[in-house]
Amino acid sequence: MPHLLALLALAAAWEAAARAGWVAPLLFPAPTVILDWLLASLRSGEMAEDLAASAQRLAMGVGPGVGLGLLAGLAMGLLPRLHRALDPVIAGLHPMPKVALLPLFLVLFGFGERAQVVPVALVAFFPTAIAGAVAVRSIDPLLWDVARNYGAGRLMLLRRLVLPGSWPMLRAGIRLSLNAAIVVLISVEMLTGSDGLGGAVWQSWQTMRVEQLYGTLLVVATLGIVFNRCLGR
Repeated sequence: MPHLLALLALAAAWEAAARAGWVAPLLFPAPTVILDWLLASLRSGEMAEDLAASAQRLAMGVGPGVGLGLLAGLAMGLLPRLHRALDPVIAGLHPMPKVALLPLFLVLFGFGERAQVVPVALVAFFPTAIAGAVAVRSIDPLLWDVARNYGAGRLMLLRRLVLPGSWPMLRAGIRLSLNAAIVVLISVEMLTGSDGLGGAVWQSWQTMRVEQLYGTLLVVATLGIVFNRCLGR
């Protein structure tokens, strides 16, 4: 509740400043103007189409990226040799800006959906893989000894020890993956000039429709809040 009151107070101060002419309306339109545009965009279906396009690309990229990252992370945590082999590779590839690789993806996959989805999948893969490997290796060795002494097999260890023990850190890695995936997706959509929320941001800049820019960014922020709420605190 306090954070909501703070946001409402900020919006009220922004509204008052815009109406009093203390800020340039071209750069900082009143929140009511932004809200009017957003409601009109929702009624016309324009925002729904952009949101659906971005959500589809996000799902197509995050699903495989997080899934493969989860498998790779757990395998690296369970198999020390695999960890020693893959850790330098992940450490070298992870810092590479995925948006900067977009021209390469366009050459490989053409100007289609795959070129936009692959960067999202890559940026979702690495945080999940790193979090998974660290989570498994951080499980108390005493728990491993107790589970083995009670005759737990590999499948039982995975179900009763590895997954529950690593879930808190895995959840944090997935949250980071989702946030990074949203950032990369918006950037890729802006660079390719496609539909979606990133395309709407680019169009608003080209036409200087600042209320559209703020309204679209508000939708992106709401999307991030919803994803993080779904994964818990």
